Amino acid sequence: MQRVMLPILLLAAAIASFTVSDRRGEETPTAVATTDVVEVTTPMLSARRVPGYLSLPQAQSDLDVGMRDIAARSPQLSCLIVHDTEGVELFTSNPDVGLVPASVQKLVTATAALEQMGPDARYRTVLAAGAASVDGIIEGDLYLIGGGDPLLHTEAYAASFPEDFTHTRFEQLADDLVASGVIQITGGVIADETRYDIEREPSAWAESEGLARDGFTGPLSALMLNDGFSSFPEIREPGVFPTPASDPALFAAQEFDDLLEERGVVILGGSRNEPEPPPGLVELVALESAPMSEIVAEMLTFSDNTTAELLLKEIGLATSGEGSTDGGGLAALEILGNLAVDIATVRVADGSGLSDRNRLSCDAVIDMLEIAGADSPLANGLAIAGASGTLRERFTRFPLRNQVRAKTGTLSTATALAGFVETRFDATLVFAYLANLEPEITEDLLALQEPMLERMADYPDGPPPEELEPLGLDEEPAAPYLAPEAPTGEAPADPGPTPTPDDGSGLGPDE
Repeated sequence: MQRVMLPILLLAAAIASFTVSDRRGEETPTAVATTDVVEVTTPMLSARRVPGYLSLPQAQSDLDVGMRDIAARSPQLSCLIVHDTEGVELFTSNPDVGLVPASVQKLVTATAALEQMGPDARYRTVLAAGAASVDGIIEGDLYLIGGGDPLLHTEAYAASFPEDFTHTRFEQLADDLVASGVIQITGGVIADETRYDIEREPSAWAESEGLARDGFTGPLSALMLNDGFSSFPEIREPGVFPTPASDPALFAAQEFDDLLEERGVVILGGSRNEPEPPPGLVELVALESAPMSEIVAEMLTFSDNTTAELLLKEIGLATSGEGSTDGGGLAALEILGNLAVDIATVRVADGSGLSDRNRLSCDAVIDMLEIAGADSPLANGLAIAGASGTLRERFTRFPLRNQVRAKTGTLSTATALAGFVETRFDATLVFAYLANLEPEITEDLLALQEPMLERMADYPDGPPPEELEPLGLDEEPAAPYLAPEAPTGEAPADPGPTPTPDDGSGLGPDE
């Protein structure tokens, strides 16, 4: 558009000049005395008369040079795209190549979940029985029915992490049942995980090379407490992993049994996991999760693998009635296609990005970010540079601290970063960067991301339009433009909680 507008403006100026000269033969009107007339020396057809069209192309050229340097220093299997929020392409390299995206795959899960379920949807964990209690006594068994809530946690488990995060307090369910007047259960506490299949991990994980799963996720279930871990360290430390439950649903029922007994409820039967609960159960109490927008934000901010995997199963259930990874993957592709995302090279092997069988192109990533928008629940759920989640300890200096919102991704052979940059010249850029390298990602490759973002943060760094306007009779051209210098030194310390260590729990920094 800029290349078109400049000739049009210059042509208009030329026509105006010709019209004035053509009228010189007409009778000259009486002169009118004026004061403070500013004479200009800039010719009518000078490009200085359209200063904005001189400044912006230079800024775009500078950004292009910087991004070309990043692309040249990246592996052959890499892609990079930068757009402004109007959708104008500022740079592109290998846009439609399908690459292993690592945890940037969670953008697929987030996009599909928000589109299919909506930002206000909530999970429900339900207590039910064959009949309502009479005089505080439940005759028979109490059924603990899993609703797929990926953030159903005890207070102790949530407190073991150094940074606060959205979760559903499991103890509240016991408090609510006791508050309803229940004092005795003549049967036991029965686990119901039939909402989803009982595949404890995506099949693609077994096929992925070099995937160390210890501590990243517990066994998956529609009734999963504490990420499926039966024990965990009180304080998270690198290399100290929680213990996965052998039967996550049964573990949740046993823990609930203990919570009720701590509150004085007498339970005469034991706990068990039944594959086919009886029909006609009566709902007694339900515990709702946070809204979907907050659950998606937790997944994106902390790169929570467990949340991602259960979200994908819920997507499958909501679209086809099949609460499975495969069902969710097919549904996610269909949802993205309906949103006009470029899915030609997209492959969904899991919800988290732990599998190296996933594929995304930079085109697809940019499509998802632009369709959502910079003020969307998806964008607001991204980690913030120097402030939260997987970016808490990255990009901590000016001009990136608090100005970058992005999803990170790291596997042994893949690195990725995608999101939004608020530049120091009041622009917003959308970007996607994916890189794959065998046999493994190097520190030098990871280090490219900081100068890449810094160059984006300088956009549109160019001569201000006022320095390019027509000159007055006695004016001299302005001195050559110099970009503002960035402040030196560290950014102010963040008073927030202690950074989350890389403990491999699935709630800490990116895998």
